[in-house]
Amino acid sequence: MSKKVLMLAAKANMIQQFNHRNIKILQNLGYEVHVATNMVDFGSMSMDENERFKIWMSNNNVIDHQVDFERRMGSLKGNIRFIRQLRQIFRENDFSRA
Repeated sequence: MSKKVLMLAAKANMIQQFNHRNIKILQNLGYEVHVATNMVDFGSMSMDENERFKIWMSNNNVIDHQVDFERRMGSLKGNIRFIRQLRQIFRENDFSRA
């Protein structure tokens, strides 16, 4: 079984803008890279950039998970929703512990 790592960001643009290199480094170290972020409300990039990023992740064997993160504190209902989504991702995957 390969080692797995999860990268988290509230908005997809944070992964897209700052973590391409980190993803490749982790993959070169033998990790299966998962990304949990909001791909629906994706932040400051355009819809075309978001689609290109999804394609880049697919082409580079990055496993993406939609998580309905809200900005700032969010609502209680929204916070409970994304916590449940994260718990499900952790239940379904055996991420490596540092």
